[in-house]
Amino acid sequence: MPGSRRFAPPCPSFRNARKARFVNEYGLSAYDAELLTGRKDVADYFEEAVKDHANPKALSNWIVGDLFRVLKERKLDEQLYLACWPSAASNLAQMVQMIDQGKISGKIAKTVFEAMLDSNKAAPANRQRKRPGATFRSGQHRGSYRSGARGQSQTNRSISIRQR
Repeated sequence: MPGSRRFAPPCPSFRNARKARFVNEYGLSAYDAELLTGRKDVADYFEEAVKDHANPKALSNWIVGDLFRVLKERKLDEQLYLACWPSAASNLAQMVQMIDQGKISGKIAKTVFEAMLDSNKAAPANRQRKRPGATFRSGQHRGSYRSGARGQSQTNRSISIRQR
């Protein structure tokens, strides 16, 4: 039909060149590069995320693992081209950056990722993880919830009370 445009998949040589560039420039495995360049929209999303945070391997892992899972659950992987992603590439990059900086753990990042999908907003920058022995707001340390224990176990404390 003259004047109409049909969607055409990218030329295989363009895809192969992009795959080779992902391996050489970003240091990805051939397998990861194959998965990311299988669709033009996924490759574009990955490159947009890498512009915001330069950790291609971690971004690749999140895209191939968690983001692909969400696309499949929501049946978005059946579309030929995704223009509106469940989470913006910059948001994913920001979350991976927080992991790399030690602001959040990988376990907390899973929760943050799900929240980002629900709200399509960036990861909160002030999230911090609690460390064992961290001080609570009241000034007490974890484990000292019994005020009268004075660092003794319940058994030792009861023995010392009986001896009085």
